[in-house]
Amino acid sequence: MDLSAVPQKWLVVALAFACSLVLLQAAWFSLSRALRRRRMLARIERGAEGEREAAEYMQNAGFTVLGAQVASSYVLLVNDEPQPVELRADLIVEKRSRRFVVEVKTGRVAPRLDTASTRRQLLEYQLAFDVDGVLLFDADSATLRSVEFPEPRKRRAKSTGLVLVAALAVAVLAYVLSHHSEGGGGVSSSSGEPPGTAR
Repeated sequence: MDLSAVPQKWLVVALAFACSLVLLQAAWFSLSRALRRRRMLARIERGAEGEREAAEYMQNAGFTVLGAQVASSYVLLVNDEPQPVELRADLIVEKRSRRFVVEVKTGRVAPRLDTASTRRQLLEYQLAFDVDGVLLFDADSATLRSVEFPEPRKRRAKSTGLVLVAALAVAVLAYVLSHHSEGGGGVSSSSGEPPGTAR
């Protein structure tokens, strides 16, 4: 395109418009980043406030707060290679010699047990901490729930048929051995009669 045919004032207008778009986009990017950061800080602040509310609630309910933001770890085996995992519990509490992990949640979705990530987190706490149970505290509604997971399922025998075959083989072997010992050694190979039989 031959720009010499375009009036200079239009080129200046186009350049100014392009610069304005770039500046506007940069301003929008900065503003959205600042808003995201502000929301994240508000969530962190609300989470810390929720943990303080949970500790107070637990004490009023007769629990002893043993620690906040308690670290623990466990080891996963990934292709037979150990992989350490570290995590933190919001609170560890005790009541009547029983210890619990308390997970504090805020918001509409996180405190709900139909939220998969919440269930998985509670299950991981149950496995990682040496406790008697896990408790879920909803800081927004000030409600506490005890969450119990089922015992791991026992693996069933691969085949009951194998067990039956083994039992049958043992029974047959026992029968053969008991009859063999009663007959004094079995049939004579030369006469076909049991040894010691007179003709």
